[in-house]
Amino acid sequence: MNKIKFVQLLKENIGIMDEIEVAVEYDRHEMSIGTLPTSLIFLAIEKHASVIKHPIDDMNLGGMLYSIENNHYLVINTAHAKGMQYFYAFHDLYHIKHEHSAFTSVEADKCEVNSNGLEYNENLIERKASLYSAIMMVKTLPLKNIYKSLIEVKSFENVLLELSNHFSAPLILILLRLFECEILGFSDLAMVNQYLGITLEQIRDLFNKYGIDNTTNTPTYESNVAFHLESVKNDEMIQLLTHQEDLEESIENIATIFNELKVGGQG
Repeated sequence: MNKIKFVQLLKENIGIMDEIEVAVEYDRHEMSIGTLPTSLIFLAIEKHASVIKHPIDDMNLGGMLYSIENNHYLVINTAHAKGMQYFYAFHDLYHIKHEHSAFTSVEADKCEVNSNGLEYNENLIERKASLYSAIMMVKTLPLKNIYKSLIEVKSFENVLLELSNHFSAPLILILLRLFECEILGFSDLAMVNQYLGITLEQIRDLFNKYGIDNTTNTPTYESNVAFHLESVKNDEMIQLLTHQEDLEESIENIATIFNELKVGGQG
């Protein structure tokens, strides 16, 4: 994400911040997750959708929500870093819990593809879902408290990495939340600009430099497809899921897989 898109996203999110913060607090209470860490909140999603994890070659696909008559199936591409997997999952949780009208039709299936990650999106619903995910992962008060305690003894770069590790959140998400929570202001943009276009490899190098655990920025490549599919279909379906030429083919092939799912399976 470049500086222009970063600032645009921050400014446009101001208008939806209160609405999404209310939604996050309501869902945390309703799901009885309180201040649990991201890794445990992720488990709560399985009460609302069958979570299917598998590494997919097409990195344009991060998450895909497929709904069949109010049964929700969430595909997470585990070739993405673990922090991004969490982000995609919470993004789609917003679609499940706050877009009821989108899933009421029994005439057709509903497919929601999350392919742009944390990049700026002109679609208001997608921005709401991404902001929901960001707040769900990084709450305001804990972020402020931890930042305040760390910045007194460590460099900004070190603190940024420590926050990413603590919240199991991508670096760009931490940067967005620092501004959204008014910990940083627009006068600090020059300080953070070097991190806006940073690559995953560069991020890993920074974590190694400071000796900080880098699990958040590492793909898991895990798969639970076999749990959801009848054994006779495992090899065929895994092959279909993994190898695609483009996003449209990914969507078409994954949709085919859902027709093979066990009824009531949970990932």
